[in-house]
Amino acid sequence: MKKIFITLLIIAALIIGLRFWLHREVTVTKSLFAMGTVFEITATGPNSGQAIEGAFQEIKRIESITSNQTGSELAKLNQAAGIKPVKIAPELIAILKKVAVNYPDLSGAFDPTVAPIIDLWGFNPEGEPNLPTANEISRILPLVGFKRVILDIKQRTVFLPIKGMKLDLGGIAKGYAVDRAYLSLQESGIRSALINGGSSSIRALGNRPGRTPWRLGIGDPRQAGELLGTLGLPQDRALATSADNQNFLIHNGVRYSHLIDPRTGYPARDKILVTVTAPTAMEADLLSTAFFVLPIPEINAFIKANPQYAAIIYDSSRKLANLGE
Repeated sequence: MKKIFITLLIIAALIIGLRFWLHREVTVTKSLFAMGTVFEITATGPNSGQAIEGAFQEIKRIESITSNQTGSELAKLNQAAGIKPVKIAPELIAILKKVAVNYPDLSGAFDPTVAPIIDLWGFNPEGEPNLPTANEISRILPLVGFKRVILDIKQRTVFLPIKGMKLDLGGIAKGYAVDRAYLSLQESGIRSALINGGSSSIRALGNRPGRTPWRLGIGDPRQAGELLGTLGLPQDRALATSADNQNFLIHNGVRYSHLIDPRTGYPARDKILVTVTAPTAMEADLLSTAFFVLPIPEINAFIKANPQYAAIIYDSSRKLANLGE
């Protein structure tokens, strides 16, 4: 009887140990190349490796919808420009609805219909950066203007009314993918994670395992390896950075970046870097792009009216400005 009791105790101990091992808090870091960049996720919790793989699947799914690759939802929409409305995925509706809400308050500074101008400058993945003429820009500019896009939320359709119009979601889709990865990790039981989309779109899930906020460095676009500063990213907040050092053209000593003002057709040149913190990565992504184009007084006014956002701006005269919280 005593042997049976001891055996039962050993079995019980093994079961408890197995349960503890299966549910132990493990920190795992994994990387994925998607949307033209490297996503890195660090997550702590039970089955963290499996949870990260699930988040990566979500990122790849969003890429398949929002990229301009042949056969994607976005490509089909662009191909139907000037022909007919197209029924699109709920994910595209969510993105375009966010653009529509912010478009007037940002004076049209964020406009995904800028795609034809981006193509003209050669800043698309297949292009070769070049300096277009003023006449070429004037000829293409009438194709730009999100106010012309006919968005039917109820029917889930979008119509680009002019042949040649085209959407480019490069300034917002990565942030949306980061948010979807955040939700995937949350649903998998992860309570502490950092989702990093190419260092330009980042979101924290909870705090670090030690319950302190995630701390991130802001790199100097002009000095490789140097930091402009660091900032703490509170739990569940997001950060996005737009800078002129990743996709650019230098012509006669003048730097032209891919961050084009959709209202003029020319790259914005009064800033070097803009970092925005926001409740979601999609919002941070959209705003960092828009703020790169807008003058600082307008940015300041927008943030004062919307205190959930904050911005760090490094202008072309190498001055840093902190706006908001």
